[in-house]
Amino acid sequence: MIKYKKYKNTNEKSTCFGKWYGRAVHELMEFDEFVEHMAKHHCVYSEGTIRGVLIEMEICLREMLLEGKAVRFDDLGIFRLGLETVGEEDPSKFTAAGIKGIRMNLYLGKRFRAAQLFKDAKFKELEKYVGDGIDFDPEPDGENAATDGQESTQGGTQEQGGSQNGSTGAGSSSGTGSNTGGSTGGNTSGNSGSQSGTEGDYRMVIYKYGSGTSTVTDDNGQVINNNDNVHSGSNVNISVVPVDGKEPIAKVNGNRIMLTESNGTYTGSFQMPTKGTVLEVNTEPNEWDYADEN
Repeated sequence: MIKYKKYKNTNEKSTCFGKWYGRAVHELMEFDEFVEHMAKHHCVYSEGTIRGVLIEMEICLREMLLEGKAVRFDDLGIFRLGLETVGEEDPSKFTAAGIKGIRMNLYLGKRFRAAQLFKDAKFKELEKYVGDGIDFDPEPDGENAATDGQESTQGGTQEQGGSQNGSTGAGSSSGTGSNTGGSTGGNTSGNSGSQSGTEGDYRMVIYKYGSGTSTVTDDNGQVINNNDNVHSGSNVNISVVPVDGKEPIAKVNGNRIMLTESNGTYTGSFQMPTKGTVLEVNTEPNEWDYADEN
């Protein structure tokens, strides 16, 4: 059961001003509690065995990732590392010195994708919210929280104004091959990431992958094009018709947002943050592209 509380948009400059939204409320489950749950969940292994296996898994996974492996965990998905890089006009000038960081990417299996989770989820409103710590938003190191700053609504997502964890400023390219879903391109340097925390108009860089169609608009139906300036707090709407009925992928600054399907068209929305934004829309994803968290 997913618990939620209601909150009101109080930003008078926002097109969403005065509207009410739902925000998920989480209760942190510690590692020891998770191990205990597994041991009691029709499992033949002891808590000590489960704990040892999970810890060894963490150690071995890190080792394999640093050796350049992409590791699949059954239906959970595929773990692999991506790169944050600067861009060069001349490919001969790009060297390993242009690699500025590494990102952990999880390409989720079908059972853990947003659309499937939404089908199976049940919701309950908290009758009383007292702010006693259960409104926990995990953000270890502030770099890998894929849904940070985003809250799902029936029509897509409503941003809470949390930090965005994309590769901004330096630009990035996650992995190799075509349309890896985490790539925000080296030429985004200077377009985003340098401004944050204040209201105003910020540039939106839009990347579209695949041969399907996608449209980005504001609440007035005006089309938003690549490099257009969009006011912080305003709604941005996405409409995607993918290739061969594949579930498309949309990310804002590296964070995936939920898209809802109706008659073959996927729609979603997010609130423009108070900084430059990179929007990626992949209309023709393959197995490697399905990423829920970066």
